[in-house]
Amino acid sequence: MSLETISYAQFGSVLTSAGGPIRLPLSGSIEITFKCNLRCLHCYIPDFSGKNEMTTEELKRVMSEAADEGCLWMLLTGGEVLTRGDFPEIYLHAKKQGFLLTVFSNGTLLDERMADLFAEYPPLGIEFTLYGLSDETYLKTTGFPGRFTRVRRAIELMMERHLPLSLKAVAMEPLANEIEAMAEFWTARWPRHRSARAPIGSSRTTPPTRNGSPNGSRTTASSCSPHGRRSPSCPAAPG
Repeated sequence: MSLETISYAQFGSVLTSAGGPIRLPLSGSIEITFKCNLRCLHCYIPDFSGKNEMTTEELKRVMSEAADEGCLWMLLTGGEVLTRGDFPEIYLHAKKQGFLLTVFSNGTLLDERMADLFAEYPPLGIEFTLYGLSDETYLKTTGFPGRFTRVRRAIELMMERHLPLSLKAVAMEPLANEIEAMAEFWTARWPRHRSARAPIGSSRTTPPTRNGSPNGSRTTASSCSPHGRRSPSCPAAPG
């Protein structure tokens, strides 16, 4: 007996068609923290202290319950997810549930240890939000010096391990003259990487929306919350 091979888009379409009528929660997202190491101009989070956050065990319980209910696509976001010292434990628990995981991050805290973890247990996708093309711009947009240098190194770690990285940017005034330059810079640096062919997309005519990027877009400019938040990477999920 042989199994038919179908595309990822067909896979998502089949599941959505089957699960929709019975309201199966195929995709979900969890903001695992409000803590963040940046203070971005556009951010809506009023308190970065992380007080009253769910514990490691509480998050693991919620993810297990979501998996039991049929969730397949899961987004882990924040805040900045890597500010949690227990992120590796949370991430590995999510992998054990069988989720197709997407991780949103600003990239500034990603080191070789975390890159190795992603390489050993790859997510469906990792998305970095970029806030400029220099340390000077990052100082204006995030309030901290030297952060572009950190992000650039994190991207190099991802590329060295051939991880499914996507880059995106927030459509805000300080980046008005850098969006296209950012796209050209990363495309020139990693022309063969599938997510680096057009790392950053932007629109001159369509205003930013709360829903973020259009359906299927993996590289986008958006101003909807800290990391351009949208639905997880279910191919049939609305944008």
